[in-house]
Amino acid sequence: MENKNYERNLLGNWILREVLKLPPRTLITKEILDKLEIDSIILTKERDDYFHLDFAKSGSFENFKSDTL
Repeated sequence: MENKNYERNLLGNWILREVLKLPPRTLITKEILDKLEIDSIILTKERDDYFHLDFAKSGSFENFKSDTL
């Protein structure tokens, strides 16, 4: 379990610091996501050992919800 927590921290740091360029200890709010024009993350499994992560434009999550209901 310790290794999984470490891997989650690496992923979170990469998303928040490297991709979104947010400073440490920044509280992620809806306003910040709106400014970045994203509202969700799309994670696609390509193979057993390879995943693709992408950010969805604002409104994508609402469209997803309405399409699946």
